[in-house]
Amino acid sequence: VDSSLPALELAKENVVLNNIDPGRISFLKEDATEFMKGALLRNESWDIVIIDPPKLAPSKKVSIMAAIVMF
Repeated sequence: VDSSLPALELAKENVVLNNIDPGRISFLKEDATEFMKGALLRNESWDIVIIDPPKLAPSKKVSIMAAIVMF
């Protein structure tokens, strides 16, 4: 589950590169928070959930500017 189509496409490429059966993996373009709320309503559960948080600083320039503002 990811809201970023490029991230999902990259994940699909990695499935192929790692010789993983693509039939065992599904990809969904959706906001993860909304997906999890829906899963709760559908009473879905999993053994493991891996969360990869979004970038806090989208670029080096933004990171540098944020650091300057903080000081």
